[in-house]
Amino acid sequence: MLNNKLNIKTFVFSTLCVFLGLTIFSVSSCSQPDDPKDEVPSEHPNSLFKYFRAGFIQNNSDFDWQDSSYIFAVAKTNTAVLSVVESQLNLPKNERTLIPGGKILQGDGGFNFNASHKFKWHLDPTQVELSETWFEVCDGAAYGDVDNDIDTWLNQVESFCGWTYIVHEELSVEEVENLKKL
Repeated sequence: MLNNKLNIKTFVFSTLCVFLGLTIFSVSSCSQPDDPKDEVPSEHPNSLFKYFRAGFIQNNSDFDWQDSSYIFAVAKTNTAVLSVVESQLNLPKNERTLIPGGKILQGDGGFNFNASHKFKWHLDPTQVELSETWFEVCDGAAYGDVDNDIDTWLNQVESFCGWTYIVHEELSVEEVENLKKL
């Protein structure tokens, strides 16, 4: 009888161990690190965004050359903003009135360049907006103000909406990649 109880306990224990092992294996295999929707990229992958150059409304010699333009990205899922950007690009430059702006993040984001100058900031592609009016606190020059006082802009102002900029053109992924090489 004692031998029978040990066999039952051994059987139950072995069955529980196998069940527990299979459960842990099946739960851990649910999350696949190769699944792109589970990954959070450190840089913005080019395939998820459309790129645009914002530049001065008119030529302005009062600013450094680095201020003349910057590049911003818009998440392809943000169809409302993309539609507004595209409607601006369909107008002659002298009729474009909407100013790109939004929350800024540290670093060039892999796309915010002006020729060989890589900015220390970029507009968050998920929070870009275009508007005719912005609060004055976020108005400034891309290089002369934001780059030269990056800590203040990132930690206090937190947004950029340069009133002297409009959308100039759309850039292809290849154009953005080539600018990285300058």
